[in-house]
Amino acid sequence: MSTRFPWRRYAGLAATITLLTLAPVLSAFAAYAIANLNDCTLHEGYVNPCVIAGVDLGDALYTMGVLGWLGLMTLPVGVPALLVLVVVCTVHFVLHKRKTSR
Repeated sequence: MSTRFPWRRYAGLAATITLLTLAPVLSAFAAYAIANLNDCTLHEGYVNPCVIAGVDLGDALYTMGVLGWLGLMTLPVGVPALLVLVVVCTVHFVLHKRKTSR
C-alpha cells in the first residue's frame, strides 16, 4: 500500500506564504504603474488627485502605494517561513521515501 506524498499541500502553503509576503510590495508596484499610465503624481507625502475614467482614485492609489512599506515587515517574516517550509517538506519527503521503499 503506497500513499502519495502531499505535494499539492506543500505547494499550496508555499504559494500562500509567497503571496502574503509579496502582497504589499506588489500593491505598491501596481499603484505606481497605474499612476504612471494615467499621468498622475503618486508619492508617500500626501494624496494627489488622480482621475481615471471620471473617478478620483487618488486615495486608493495613495493607500496602495503606502502599503508597500508593510513589506518591511512581511519580507523578513515570509522569507524565513518559506525556508522553513522547504526544510520541513524535504525532511518529510525523505522520511516518506524511506517508509514507502520498505
